[in-house]
Amino acid sequence: MHSLHHIYAGDAVYAPPVLRAPSPSSSIGTDYGQDETSNLDRALTDEEFRAKVEKDLQLNQLCKAELDASNDPLLPRAMHPSAEKALHTQVLMNLRAEVRKLQEDEIFERRLHQNLQAAEEQQPSSGDIDAIMRSMMGNIAESSRAPTEPAGSPLPIVSPVPSNASLVGAFAIGSNSDDTSTTSASKRPSKTRTKGKSKRT
Repeated sequence: MHSLHHIYAGDAVYAPPVLRAPSPSSSIGTDYGQDETSNLDRALTDEEFRAKVEKDLQLNQLCKAELDASNDPLLPRAMHPSAEKALHTQVLMNLRAEVRKLQEDEIFERRLHQNLQAAEEQQPSSGDIDAIMRSMMGNIAESSRAPTEPAGSPLPIVSPVPSNASLVGAFAIGSNSDDTSTTSASKRPSKTRTKGKSKRT
């Protein structure tokens, strides 16, 4: 049987809760039981129990690095050719593995050193918002700015333009070259020759 859920306009809409049985304890964690000493350990003395724990933890035994360091670096020469070849192959494999490990360690240390240098570099910081905005918008403003004359160049001299300059310019543009030549010829002063009789003395 489905239960009815009343939804009000003023309340947030949530999904109905899922009602089911709780998970068993075995799926959440492991029950180790009570921490008690076994009967065998209880029968041991303190010295025997300490020796047993040290043996289990291997505190007094040498590790692999210490064992390798204590070994003789000189390998005995094998008498059989096949055994000598196998020994030679094993030595080469060990050398290649050591070289590969050294290369990986060097690459790791180099990258770590680069990251440390990048972290130690002082980053430019400023609390001025105007300076930050100018540094961000500087390239855009310079690219959109129109080219201007250098600061040391002289300013151009602008002559006054008469009010009827547009009409004069339109008339000059619309006129032909023949008209201009005629006009210029008409404006030239005519030279008149005076004919006079020369008097002989």
